[in-house]
Amino acid sequence: MERGVFNIIRGGLGSRHLILWAIFLLPFTLSAQRVNNIAVGTNLVGWAHLITINGEISYPVSREYTAHLRVKFNPWTFNKGSAKQLQSRHLAVAAGVRRWLWYANAGWFYGAGLQYTLFNQGGISSRTTREGWAMGANMQIGYALLLTKHLNLEFGAGFYGAFAKYRIYSCQRCGKIVGNAAHWSLVPNNILLQFVYII
Repeated sequence: MERGVFNIIRGGLGSRHLILWAIFLLPFTLSAQRVNNIAVGTNLVGWAHLITINGEISYPVSREYTAHLRVKFNPWTFNKGSAKQLQSRHLAVAAGVRRWLWYANAGWFYGAGLQYTLFNQGGISSRTTREGWAMGANMQIGYALLLTKHLNLEFGAGFYGAFAKYRIYSCQRCGKIVGNAAHWSLVPNNILLQFVYII
């Protein structure tokens, strides 16, 4: 039975989820007029995780604070149809704020935000597949190294505390449900080796 992020999205975005997305985007709509020094970036660590497409956009709301919107998307299935099938399909949207100790987009920073994820993962540590959603908050600390006037290299790490609810399937390809789970977890997140271009 074919399952995936696209099916979750079609069946899972009810009014509750749309409200959460609106909350994520609220900080950006409130300050849409500020377009100076917008920065866009992509995280190399994300690409290394089974070619996860990712991007981030940020802009300064003051000298020391920036607002961020990040999206990660992985639609890929590897070794499809075989016993070694592997997937970490997901769509994650996060929004947050960073506080810079020097000034925006330079030097040390720490930050926090909210993240919502739809996922279908299987074949990574076992044949068992998990499909569901997670929602929670993340915290991060990092450093932005100025390479040129417009280009930065960011290093960082953080934690993600989230509530996850998902179904468990016996293998990556079959549709046999063997259980359901719902729990809180605290996991490493926002591991950064990110190139950022400041417009």
